[in-house]
Amino acid sequence: MRYLRVLSAVVVLAACAGAGAGSRGTFEVTGTIRHSDLEGGVYSIEAKDGTRYEPQELPQAFQRDGMRVRVTLKRRDDLASVHQFGPLVEVVRIAADSSR
Repeated sequence: MRYLRVLSAVVVLAACAGAGAGSRGTFEVTGTIRHSDLEGGVYSIEAKDGTRYEPQELPQAFQRDGMRVRVTLKRRDDLASVHQFGPLVEVVRIAADSSR
């Protein structure tokens, strides 16, 4: 019986571990669209901190090297890419960033 209580507590704590501020799984980035000819071509988003994210599907209107953007991303650790350019992300929301 005690074993069952401990096991239940572990399961509850593990479930709560992902319930922090980022539990929705999305985060915002301000950065620059970059294009590389690697493996037939890949677009990435280079965040201000230097992290490069590989968007799963970047809308065509934003496929412009050097374009500054504000984007809401969702990390997709369940996917893989031949480019291995950076963490794979899903674009939830994207807009041109005109601020300097």
